Amino acid sequence: MTAAEVVPLRRDDPPGKPKFAWWNAIWDDEDLKPAARAVAYAYYRFADDTGISWCAWPELMRRTGIKSRDTINRVLSDLENAGWLERVDKARQHHSTRYRLTVPP
Repeated sequence: MTAAEVVPLRRDDPPGKPKFAWWNAIWDDEDLKPAARAVAYAYYRFADDTGISWCAWPELMRRTGIKSRDTINRVLSDLENAGWLERVDKARQHHSTRYRLTVPP
């Protein structure tokens, strides 16, 4: 499955830039809580053009203003369970978890 299949492009999105379609879908989801939107925005900002993203915990905490690791863990879990993030590489020493930005069905 390619990033273009996972994240449908919209007419107003630049070709080959699936992360823009993802952010538009996040922005349009009225059910997302503010903390989830803040974490999603951080991952959007750090995503490459294929929709793969990672962010170190200290940077994630600084960018979102969320100081609790438990809260960030819960938000990441919620975004994964809702289908907004797909884990592609587990965290390991000196490497953050990598996610693919996905739009739930």
